[in-house]
Amino acid sequence: MSPVPWHSPTLFAPLPLLDRIASQVPGPQASLDGVTLVCVQHLLETSGSLIKTLVSLGLNPSSIHVLGKAYSSNSSVEERLRSLGAHVVEAGRQLRWGEYSTQLTEDVSRLWDQVAAGIDARRPDALVVLDDGGFCIKGMPAFRDVPVVGIEQTMSGLALLDVPPLCPVIDVASSAAKQWIEPPMISEAVLARLQTYRLPDSPIGVVGFGNIGKAMTQTLSRIQSPILAFDENLGAEGKSGTTIFCDSLGELYSKSATIFGCTGRDTLAGKEWWPQLVGERLLISCSSQDMEFRSILLSLNDGNQELVSRQQLTSEVTVPLGNGELRILRGGFPVNFDGSRESVPAADIQMTRGLLLGAILQAVSLIRKGHSRSLRTMLLPELQRLVVSEWIQIRASRRTSFEPWLLDKFLEDDLSWIAANSGGVLQETASERWAMKVL
Repeated sequence: MSPVPWHSPTLFAPLPLLDRIASQVPGPQASLDGVTLVCVQHLLETSGSLIKTLVSLGLNPSSIHVLGKAYSSNSSVEERLRSLGAHVVEAGRQLRWGEYSTQLTEDVSRLWDQVAAGIDARRPDALVVLDDGGFCIKGMPAFRDVPVVGIEQTMSGLALLDVPPLCPVIDVASSAAKQWIEPPMISEAVLARLQTYRLPDSPIGVVGFGNIGKAMTQTLSRIQSPILAFDENLGAEGKSGTTIFCDSLGELYSKSATIFGCTGRDTLAGKEWWPQLVGERLLISCSSQDMEFRSILLSLNDGNQELVSRQQLTSEVTVPLGNGELRILRGGFPVNFDGSRESVPAADIQMTRGLLLGAILQAVSLIRKGHSRSLRTMLLPELQRLVVSEWIQIRASRRTSFEPWLLDKFLEDDLSWIAANSGGVLQETASERWAMKVL
């Protein structure tokens, strides 16, 4: 297949926010020529738009290596990335319930085999690893004489990287912009996917009261109340509003007919009470992979040697109990990732794509300026301010989704608040240089 010109209007639609950010980047200093990009991502329409923007900034398509996630990637996006000239590794076939992480580990190994061959043939100036879930950075082999910086965009990925990785990692996941601005858009997208389901009239339960869990309870409370919640790490000071907090996970499951999992981990691991639940429950994942209800899914493999098709793995599954049943939507995978071209409306999720674009530019700058010593580096506050301020200009209707004080923190040059509410180590020198050259 002959590569399609990257500027072809039929390839990927431009995102206004990415265009604005790219237009503010100084030419020669931020050129991505000589960079190799390795990605594990949900291959959606806006992911393609991000990669197309990177190519416009000098990234050679032949230096792009991409692995999509089997449960989320859109086949049309994969084909168009190949037509661009990027190397797209096809995700393998998961054969058993609840074992996506095993398949992803194998897929990442094949991705790095491909990358290593390319690096041996053409030594890049810099290697940037754009990860979603931590598996790509964790599985990276050691490369001699090639400077590497990783980027992680999920909290579960950061947890996986608790053991120091082989390279510095820019922390997009716990940046103030991603923690405070993105969650309402995710929760609304989840509910939009559930329009064909009638949620039971009994209380709805939300497990996990972090950024996504809190946004989920707020969005759900607009259509039904009361909302029950449980978070084993939440103290009394974190409990507020009309949400009713349960004292245990078992209490939440016993009182809820619909349960949203928002923790990013298997909260039922080691629990022996769930098979004794009475009645029917609908379980909905709002986090990555098939982690939220993994223990339940793994039970389907007990004594069952029959392999599962990919269609079965990503469809609703019913788990029979002694006195009831558990219905798990999308096979335990996040409900808003269904193989369609987008999981969240493009006008909204371009904010997250803007953060990733900035993180990639920051990673290249760190490598070229020699300031990449910290193993966990903060996404620059100036960059976060730029992305949010430009995005809210484009999406003015979104202002009502946030408290005015919150937007003021991003719009009124409150870099100290952004830094205080972001994870990672702030590299002052890099921050100063970004401010001088870009803003």
